[in-house]
Amino acid sequence: MLIIEDKNKGINQDKNINQDVAVQKLIRDTLLALGVAPNLKGFFLIETALKLLLDNEDFLFALSRELYPAIAKEINTSKKIERNIRYAREEAELTYTRLWRELFKYADPEKKVTNGYFLSRVLMYLKNALREMENTKNKEA
Repeated sequence: MLIIEDKNKGINQDKNINQDVAVQKLIRDTLLALGVAPNLKGFFLIETALKLLLDNEDFLFALSRELYPAIAKEINTSKKIERNIRYAREEAELTYTRLWRELFKYADPEKKVTNGYFLSRVLMYLKNALREMENTKNKEA
């Protein structure tokens, strides 16, 4: 039996791993810049939610029915996903960082930001940042 190795396959896997690490770093840096405390359970849950949303944006339209169960399945738990995300978001809102002001400047100050609105705005920010990263890589090449 003749086995042919694809030398490019290993290179593509390395690129995907490096890209995944870069995306994870971008998500974490964004959450920290928003004022989400990394010692809260919600930090990890928001990070997982954003990874899932980057893969499938349709989760935004059914948070309780699809996104929260997908997060629970991803991290192998079912405990208070929505509540922990809400608590982390509310704590971040109290810190009122510069990035928070920039992302939520059009939100009604009389009302609290919802989990859905929070996740959608952060997702939009991440997509723009990833697009800019791709553009700079393409210009360098």
